[in-house]
Parts: sequence; C-alpha cells; structure tokens
Amino acid sequence: LRVHLQQKRRSEKSKLFASQPISPFLFTFFLTLDSLSHSTRISSTHYPISPFKPDKMSAPVVPKVDTGPKQDQLPASTGVVDACAGEEVDASAWLEQTSTPASQPEQKFRYAVVMDFEATCFEDKGVKLKALQEIIEFPAVIIDLNAPPDAPPLAEFHRYVQPTDIPKLSDFCTKLTGIRQEMVDGHATIDAVLRDFIAWIEAQPYLIKHSEGKNFVICTCGDWDFKTMFPTEIKRKKLDGLVPRWLKAGWCNVKVYFESCTGTKARGMPGMLDSLRLPLIGRHHSGIDDTRNIANIVKKLVNQWGDPVDITHPPARAWAE
Repeated sequence: LRVHLQQKRRSEKSKLFASQPISPFLFTFFLTLDSLSHSTRISSTHYPISPFKPDKMSAPVVPKVDTGPKQDQLPASTGVVDACAGEEVDASAWLEQTSTPASQPEQKFRYAVVMDFEATCFEDKGVKLKALQEIIEFPAVIIDLNAPPDAPPLAEFHRYVQPTDIPKLSDFCTKLTGIRQEMVDGHATIDAVLRDFIAWIEAQPYLIKHSEGKNFVICTCGDWDFKTMFPTEIKRKKLDGLVPRWLKAGWCNVKVYFESCTGTKARGMPGMLDSLRLPLIGRHHSGIDDTRNIANIVKKLVNQWGDPVDITHPPARAWAE
C-alpha cells in the first residue's frame, strides 16, 4: 500500500510539472526531495529494536552508573548493564577503564627515590658557618611511579646524623627543623649513615642500580640537596669514595617537574601541596615528613598529567672538582 501511494504521488507530480515550463534537473530534484521527505515521515512512526530484547519493540536501554561514591567504596559487583553487549559487568572495573587516559606517556623510570636532607643551620648566615653545614637528618622514600596516587610507599629509610664539625645545634636550627640536640647525640655519623643507605638501596630487589639499565630516579624538592649540600660535605670529609655511580647520576627537581606538568610556578613544597589540593603530612622542615609530602606530589602529578619523571639536573659539578 505504501509503495502504491508513493507511485501515485509521483504520477500526480509528473502531471503537474509536465504542464509547467521547468528544466529536467529541477524536475528530478523536486521528485527526489518529496520521496525522501515522505520516507522519513513513515519511518519515524517506528521505534528502534532494543539490543537486549530483540523480540520486543522498545527504546534502547541506557545503563545508569552512580559516579558519586569513590571507586574504593563500590561493592565488588553492582549489576550494571553494559549498553553494548547486554551483559552484567563489574562497575569498579568499568569506572577504572573509563578514567584511564587514552594516551599516557610511558614513564622512563619505574621507581622514584624521594629524598630531602635537613642540615645544621645558623641565624648568622656567614660564609664560614655555611661552609661547615652538615646533614643531620637523612630520609628517603621509594615509590612506584606506575602505582595509583593513594598507594603507600614501597620502603622508607630514616636516620638522624651526629654532626662532627660543629656538634652543638643552634637554637635557630632546632626551631626550624624540630630536631633537638638529644635526637642527634650518640647517633651514627654521616659515613656510617651513608653506608647504611647504600646497603638499603642495594637490598631492594626491584631496583636496578647499574647505569645501563637503571630503573629509578632520585627526586628532590629543589637542587640544593644534591647540587650543594651532599657533595660539599662528602668531599670535605673525604668520603666521595663511598658514593656509588647511581648516587652521582643526577636527579629530578620536583619543582621543575611540577612547572612542566601544570604550567604554573612552583611555590615551594607547601605551595605545590596547596595547588594539588594535597594535605600537609606532619611538620614542614622535618626531613621524613617533607620526603613523604614530596612523594605525594610526584604521585599526584604522574597520575593527573602523566608526564615522564626524568632527570632535570645533571651530576653535580662538585663531583668533578
């Protein structure tokens, strides 16, 4: 019947246009336009068939996924229907797939060893006193750069160090760092702590230490730790023979990495935490607390922007002097 009506309409159109002076091109154009319009009006009265129940005429089923709860608060299986396959899928796995960036650069290093020294300091910033600065807190935190931002550190190292050049801590130093005299008295000196740290790194089975395939990078908040403090004290105390090549191979300045990811100025560790909406853990200028905070900054940047963590500063010039 529909075909018959359509042919009848075309016949009537042909008679109408035959009585009017019109070009063959316009005649064909109007016939085609009328046919398409009529076909659309007929097909619009039908509903598409549901992919889930092909024997019934119904509108397509669209799954409702509640994105309110965090991923770790979802039950193991929520019975969400996959709109394409009509199968029950695990909502937590579905959310994980949809939240992963489509093209995230591969990390050059698998692990990061985050470090932040605290050293003796004096209110009088004279050149002589500054030249005799000594590390009094030696912390390190290892993180997996492929892990989610809430993953705990893989390992932590923490030692207080007995200063020897100027054994007594200044009141200014204690106020700034929170390190009291009794916290360093009787502890190991820098040579013993350095040996312990190297042994601790060597004991981590997942870290590759040789330069040809090293899979970790040292991260610091600024360049002072490994450009100035560490090499200066080590060379002054003639301990550079203890330092392995991987500890001299350069480091990632997290401030530079932050600016590369966000395009904004890094305003120190507290400023970066504020920008990333991360809480401050512990006390600022506590070495181990700062190290944990810096590790959280790195994890957040990696997971949110995905830029590769790389060496931003070559080996310190002090090692060559």
